[in-house]
Amino acid sequence: MKRLLPPFSSRRAPTKPSNLLLNNKPTFFQTHHSIHLLPLVLASVHFYSTKNTPPPPQPQPQPVATDDKGFTNAGIIEKPRNSSSSSLIPSSEITPSFLSSYCKRRGLIFPNSSIYGGLQGQFDFGPIGTQIKKNIKDLWWRDFVESRLDMLSVDTSVIMHPQVWQESGHLNCFTDKAIRCNVCQAMFRLDHLLKDKLHLDADNLTPEQMKQKLDDYGQCTCDKKVPSKWSELLDFNLLFETNFGPIASLGDKVSSAANGGNANSEKAHRFFLRPETAQGIITNFENVIKTTRKKLPLGVAQVGKAFRNEIAPRDFVFRTREFEQMEIEYFCHPNDSEQWYKKWIEFCHAWCLSHGLRRDHVRLVEHSPESLSHYSVACTDIEYHYGSFWGEMWGIANRTDFDLKAHLPHTKKGKGFYYVDVDRKNERYLPHIVEPSVGVERLFMAFLHSAYREEVVDAEKNTIRAVLQLHPLLAPYKVAFCSLVKKDEILDKTFELYEDIGQFFCCDIDTSGKIGAAYRRQDEIGTPLCVTVDFETFEDHCVTIRERDSMEQVRVPVKHVREIVQTVFGRCRFRGNMRRAHEGQPILDNSNVWMHPDNDTDGTHSLIHFLKEELASVKSK
Repeated sequence: MKRLLPPFSSRRAPTKPSNLLLNNKPTFFQTHHSIHLLPLVLASVHFYSTKNTPPPPQPQPQPVATDDKGFTNAGIIEKPRNSSSSSLIPSSEITPSFLSSYCKRRGLIFPNSSIYGGLQGQFDFGPIGTQIKKNIKDLWWRDFVESRLDMLSVDTSVIMHPQVWQESGHLNCFTDKAIRCNVCQAMFRLDHLLKDKLHLDADNLTPEQMKQKLDDYGQCTCDKKVPSKWSELLDFNLLFETNFGPIASLGDKVSSAANGGNANSEKAHRFFLRPETAQGIITNFENVIKTTRKKLPLGVAQVGKAFRNEIAPRDFVFRTREFEQMEIEYFCHPNDSEQWYKKWIEFCHAWCLSHGLRRDHVRLVEHSPESLSHYSVACTDIEYHYGSFWGEMWGIANRTDFDLKAHLPHTKKGKGFYYVDVDRKNERYLPHIVEPSVGVERLFMAFLHSAYREEVVDAEKNTIRAVLQLHPLLAPYKVAFCSLVKKDEILDKTFELYEDIGQFFCCDIDTSGKIGAAYRRQDEIGTPLCVTVDFETFEDHCVTIRERDSMEQVRVPVKHVREIVQTVFGRCRFRGNMRRAHEGQPILDNSNVWMHPDNDTDGTHSLIHFLKEELASVKSK
């Protein structure tokens, strides 16, 4: 059983906002809510926003006269917006199926092996999705590892010695309750089956109670017109078994290479792909301490693939058999583990909100003793509402000394993991571990859900755009360079700017000459800034920078573009610091950072606000 932590205990799943009418008529999106029409809806957004809509009117030419610093008298072009702040599609309808269709269409994620019909629960990241995923990992690595003095990193093997999983408890305890329909022979994960068919919160029921509820219901999801005959409860182990090295023909022995050179040694071990990256860190604890000479408390981080043989992969990339983890094992004194556990919860929660997750879609859930993993004494999940369900996104667990104690007998003289603390009068103890662990794909999916919007650009013309309001540092392209028309001199200047700024940021370039369509394409993949070269550029030596969320435009001297862009993105960086907690201050300094538009109540945490401030600052120098 899980318990909601304050102040999130009173929150419910987001509700559907009131309807938005265009010309006193329901929009296309309001009259087609069936999930089967979602691909059509998305295609319509793209069609209406890029094909039927003419390019937005260009601002009237401003006086060419400039001041002594190269700024035009206009400076900022205030582009009027006839739009609503509400998204046409409520967050409750941005479901995993909706995101799957969007991701496939825009090159974020594709079904794996699609030419052969696909493979359940397996996905391939496309060009745009790969870049967003890389940005998520890079930001996490910078904020959790590189910017901290108490953090180190390792990169361990996917396949470990089989006894690791025996001692860690995964071989016997890493299971889910499963059940089989004896009519159609389909196998289901028990708690998911009850949630899907009976709409019950299975977290509050024992396996036996869930089985009784299912027996009372009787009908299987196979929809056969006969009562289902359910099997007894099964313990389904999630470990992914694999072969290691050449295998004997009968499959009962491992080659000499896998058995330390003795071909006739004990019977073959069962090898597994790792279900978590944690054990690779924990078994290397002694090596890390001896080679780095670091003192505790100390964290060791790792980003890497993990594999779990899920009974039923589901909900797009939320639950898959192959996924990527970003994990930290934080080693500390036993008396301090509870304190660090609470600090890591606060730090991870602050990081999520500061990088664009909507505040009303995030909650903290504390596990009850009955629902804890076999290795932890306390665990809190950071859950996100993915449109149709609340799901665990980030887990922070207090693992105590369970893992080190389990592996201890196999260290040198059975004492290798003990730590001598010179700052505590040479006290000798077995450290406790606090583990913040997050799945990259689940975080990716949460960022997409928070960022996706459909907005009315012009109510009179019934113009709608789809926009991905990602955190600027998560965007696949930070800047897109566009040319107003396909003229040689304009194209040359566009490529010149691209080559100058592209060495610092991942940028895109669009020389189609259709500026309105270019803006819409960049909006839909989340590009924060578009820099446009036009005819006036050769007279006033300025370019137009257009911001994604507000669609406002500013004129910036060419010679200051790189400086302003670098400064603006620099202001978007996370400013969380655990040291602030020791001083009784909030762990996150929100005074001057980017926020998701729904979290930004006063409008001072937006990219356009930063852009205007930097423009004024440069102008005043």
